[in-house]
Amino acid sequence: MLAVPWRWSGSGAGAFGGLAGGVAGARLASGDPWLRVKSTRRAVYDAARAALAPGLDEVLFLNERGEVCDGSITTVFFDRGQGMRTPPLASGLLPGCCGRRWRCRKRV
Repeated sequence: MLAVPWRWSGSGAGAFGGLAGGVAGARLASGDPWLRVKSTRRAVYDAARAALAPGLDEVLFLNERGEVCDGSITTVFFDRGQGMRTPPLASGLLPGCCGRRWRCRKRV
């Protein structure tokens, strides 16, 4: 179920001391209205977490266009040299309160 393993470490890892994860095989549909609200509809997320290999902490989801859009239990933030950003809402993600401040306006 997981492909493209990744490891997050260094100064940005802070108190976590580094995270390791992968990318889910299942793709999210960017137009799914359930991705825009906080709900208990988590089957795809729970299935991806259940399939995590030992030693992995998180799984990231891509949408049908291959854009990063969500983590199974985390909010995705990245830095392209212009400060912290989250993927654009058009990627298919929950419009969280922190995300409003750091939303990316371009394709991720």
